[in-house]
Amino acid sequence: MPSHELDLNRCTRCGICAAVCPTEVIRQDEAKEVLILQERAATCFQCGHCMAVCPAQAILVEGLSYDHDLFGLAKDALDADRFMDFIWSRRSVRVFKDKPVPREILERIVEAISFAPMGFPPHKTELTVVQDRSTVRQALTQLIDFYDQLDRWLDNPVSRSMLRLRAGAETFKTLKGHVQPLMKDRLPGLKSGERDTITRGAPAMILFHADRMAEHHLIDLPIAMTYGLLAAHAMGLGACANSLIPPAVNKNRALREVLKLPENQEVVCSILVGYPRYRWQRGIRRGLKNVNWV
Repeated sequence: MPSHELDLNRCTRCGICAAVCPTEVIRQDEAKEVLILQERAATCFQCGHCMAVCPAQAILVEGLSYDHDLFGLAKDALDADRFMDFIWSRRSVRVFKDKPVPREILERIVEAISFAPMGFPPHKTELTVVQDRSTVRQALTQLIDFYDQLDRWLDNPVSRSMLRLRAGAETFKTLKGHVQPLMKDRLPGLKSGERDTITRGAPAMILFHADRMAEHHLIDLPIAMTYGLLAAHAMGLGACANSLIPPAVNKNRALREVLKLPENQEVVCSILVGYPRYRWQRGIRRGLKNVNWV
């Protein structure tokens, strides 16, 4: 249970900390006095909002430090027009140069991912950064074996029925209606080595995973992945989400060994990263299925 301290000599009684505290550990009374309700301290999850918003640095939450955990923000935020230009210019990249991505750039992407919003702190998100093409190639061999076996299972009436029961209706529909037709087309080229239509020749790959029992991780990890895609684009790299990799990693022991993933970890999403071979000349408009204004 984190404790809270209020420096009354610094406090200006602005009350902003009480206004932003999501669990109401901090309140302001009618006399404008800022109060810390220690009986509610157990509800604090160390989001740091109170410390981040306090103009006088008057409040301290146990486990957080102004020197190590907080930092100043740039005065000039990205304006709306520049933000939209950035969003419009990003596209999924699946054709990469044969050029490794430097460790320092991958580290900056990891740093950006660490700022992704989460259900509640601390982060449940864990990453595996595959930073060389040779390891990606090792993984590709296991990925091909996995999808070759899956194709055979889906062709067999008995194993297909078992898959339907175990996977659930939505996942089975995706497997049968999307994944298997893709694999029927791609497996010959993948097996012969003529085409890499899974890892796409990417020099780097990032897996997003968490303990299987971690709270909120099935929502938090896709958000973290989005931050990774945007960070890669901002740094002049190309990237794409790859939904073929996570289920294979989760089911294939040999693949987990290649990627050094502990048994308790569930991979939820992954991205391929590298230098784009080509540059987009224009954007493509995408319409949502529906927008319901209420």
